[in-house]
Amino acid sequence: MPKYSLLALCLVFCLSGCNRDDDVHAFSQNLDSFTNEVMDRMEGDGDLSGRVDAAQAYVDENGPALHAEYMDIAQVRGFQLSNEASDELVTSVTRNSIRVMGLQLEHVGATFNNRDLDQRLGHLSESYEGILELPEAEQASF
Repeated sequence: MPKYSLLALCLVFCLSGCNRDDDVHAFSQNLDSFTNEVMDRMEGDGDLSGRVDAAQAYVDENGPALHAEYMDIAQVRGFQLSNEASDELVTSVTRNSIRVMGLQLEHVGATFNNRDLDQRLGHLSESYEGILELPEAEQASF
């Protein structure tokens, strides 16, 4: 009997070491902070063009590290993640994406007659989306 208890105990320790909930939680916080920075750069009065450029520069500079973190999370398999953490990840990605995608709608009046600004704002949204884009094979993991 002690042999089976030791095996069960080892199995519990191994499986608990595989849990990635903390990594998902950290990523969700990083994504929130990143999105807040993008949104902060887009707020304010004055030159919308300059604000778009500032937000784009931030995404270009800091996005690759966040994308790498997201790709690491994409490697997580079902048994490594609780349902709560999986829900947190989906909610965080969705909520933050909607915030950034909403910038185009928010500024439709300013971009209506300014094709260049409209394209740059669209590029900002696409750049942000690219950070959260998974290879097709990974999309069903969550």
